[in-house]
Amino acid sequence: MLYGLLDYNGTDNNGSFYSINKNGTGFTKIYDVPGSYYLSNIPFSHSDGMIYFSTGTEVKKFNPTTSLFETLPLLRANINRQLTIDNNNWIYFVEGNQNPVIYKMKTDGTSETDLHALTGATDGWNALAGITVIPGDSLFGVMINGGTNDEGTIYSLKTDGSGFGVRHHFTLATGRYPESKLVYFDGKLYGTTYGGGVNFMGVIFSYDLTTSTYTDLYDFTNPTGSTPYGGVIQASNGKLYGMTYQGGTGGNGVIFSYDISGSQYSVLYNFDGVTGGSPMGALTQASNGKLFGTAHSGGANSGGVAFSYDIATGTYTVLSNFSMATGANPQCDFQQMTQVETGINSADASSLEIYADASAQQLVVQGSTVKNAQLIVVDALGKKVFEAAVNSQKSQFDLSSYRGGIYFVQLHNNQQTITRKIILTK
Repeated sequence: MLYGLLDYNGTDNNGSFYSINKNGTGFTKIYDVPGSYYLSNIPFSHSDGMIYFSTGTEVKKFNPTTSLFETLPLLRANINRQLTIDNNNWIYFVEGNQNPVIYKMKTDGTSETDLHALTGATDGWNALAGITVIPGDSLFGVMINGGTNDEGTIYSLKTDGSGFGVRHHFTLATGRYPESKLVYFDGKLYGTTYGGGVNFMGVIFSYDLTTSTYTDLYDFTNPTGSTPYGGVIQASNGKLYGMTYQGGTGGNGVIFSYDISGSQYSVLYNFDGVTGGSPMGALTQASNGKLFGTAHSGGANSGGVAFSYDIATGTYTVLSNFSMATGANPQCDFQQMTQVETGINSADASSLEIYADASAQQLVVQGSTVKNAQLIVVDALGKKVFEAAVNSQKSQFDLSSYRGGIYFVQLHNNQQTITRKIILTK
């Protein structure tokens, strides 16, 4: 099941939260989000089985099993559109625009804590992207404006709020105005800007954490796609995938890939307006290996579309044509609900932890319900990579020989099946 947010819900022109099956069936408007016209916020699927998203003034917590919402209390308002949650159940936010504040709270709504207040002119301001958690205790993020050139910054700090610093000041020449969340793997951060670069149409960039080196990897052009708003993801094949808002054959944007090993940029699909256009979010790779995303405009009802793209076959498929009657004009990413539980009560589910310890390169499985179970790990294309028995309340498995990327961990015994997504970083 995929979950997302729409600008208009067809009832009072506020935003809406919806779900849809990966084959395009079962579109359901779950919740009207009051006061959230132009809802560009991005939902976050956490390992506790809940989906979290920001409305800009509060955080909603959705339970897919019960279909119930909880509003988490906040001392602050005007929070950024994308939340980040770590393995210790801390939610990280950025609040404010001109002089933003980075802060955190627990997923149960307690322990709200200010981490660092930025000086907008020098440190950066205007945060739309979520924070990226780096293995260990570091946080990285971007600001669209501010810094030495007033063209955005990359910043970092520790999870306790100490050690804040600006790592990079963006420039017109090598990319400016980063709007999307950074992706981390193999010791580097990857992202996009929607402006600047050789052609003034944005760039794909990397930032090496070891050498503190910023590299302009690719400069977007109008014929092959320009102005990327949603950033990139790393798929299971190691390549980066993303979308541009403009450019391409019809000027409606493109789906692209970037092969880091060969520095090769490729246009995979040109949006034509009829089957969607002007995508504003990022792609999501689901458990079946396909990429899923939304286009902000176009489609049969001119309200945008939900689509899938099969990496293996190069097939683009419209899953749903959004309309004003049911909700339209998505700006955000999909989130896949990867936790599947059968015959297990919610208290037992919440006590289970399955995560990748990047520093030790281990898969950790712990909880009172996991004894005498069978563990199966599959990659994002559905291929089984290993299998093992779990005979204690805490088990650890070596992941050092596996490449970084998305994996799905399945835990089976006679009473239950649990599936969780992990992201292995190298």
